[in-house]
Formats: sequence, structure tokens, C-alpha cells
Amino acid sequence: MTDAAKILSLEPHGADAFVGESPAYEWGRIYGGLVIAQSLCAAMRTVDIEGHHVHSLHAYFILGGDPNEPVRYEVDRLRNGRSFTTRRVVARQSGGAILNLSCSFQRDEKVLHSFLDILQRVLLLRRRVQLCLLHLLTANFHLNQGR
Repeated sequence: MTDAAKILSLEPHGADAFVGESPAYEWGRIYGGLVIAQSLCAAMRTVDIEGHHVHSLHAYFILGGDPNEPVRYEVDRLRNGRSFTTRRVVARQSGGAILNLSCSFQRDEKVLHSFLDILQRVLLLRRRVQLCLLHLLTANFHLNQGR
């Protein structure tokens, strides 16, 4: 297991709760990016990740974390929809909440036509209409010339 995988591995601690550790940092607090990453990992463990990917993430730091104490990640399953799944994670230590994270996951969906494909088709159709009108005007002009 790599160092990154080891740091991001969380131990289950009850229903929708996980515990993570932090390495010691010289500045004496847990690195905020690590708490966000572990919070997202906790949320992902409650989602059928097969067919879903992270859609959005918002994180709010509340208190600095102590690297000498494990962090408990409590996940709320806010919504399990067909297209979107939403989670809220609160990272806690003995002093209270240190981070609040909200994230959503979107189901992979095959889109028939992307916006650019549609735009390209509209522009091509517009060009064809212009050519048809030009052809009709030219033909009409030649008919009127013959009179």
C-alpha cells in the first residue's frame, strides 16, 4: 500500500462513520487538504461509486485539527437519487467539529448529443437553408431576366 493510500484508508466505526489518522506535521495541526480528502473518501464509501463520479464538493473549516488524535468522519446520506446522490460529512475530534463537507455524485449518463454537437448541427442546417434561399433567389432572378 502506498503512503497516499494508507493515509486515505479509513477504518469503519459504526454505521456511516469512519476514523482516519493524520501524520505529524511541523506546524502542529492536521493539514486541511487531508481532512477534505478523508471526508470525501468517507462519503464515497457510502455511495455506489460504480456508475457515479464526484460532481461537486464544498468544504468549511471550523477548527484546526490535532494530529495526535484520530478524526471521526460522520456521513449523512442526504439523498439517493437516480442521477444525483448527495452526502454531508462532519469531521470531528474531541473538541467538536473541525470540518463540514457537502458533496454530490452524478451517475454516468450517455448523452445523445453534446451541446457542441447540437450547435454544429444547427449551424450546418442554417448554412443549408441559406444556400437553398440563395439558389431560389438566383433561379427566380434568371426567370425574371428572361421576360
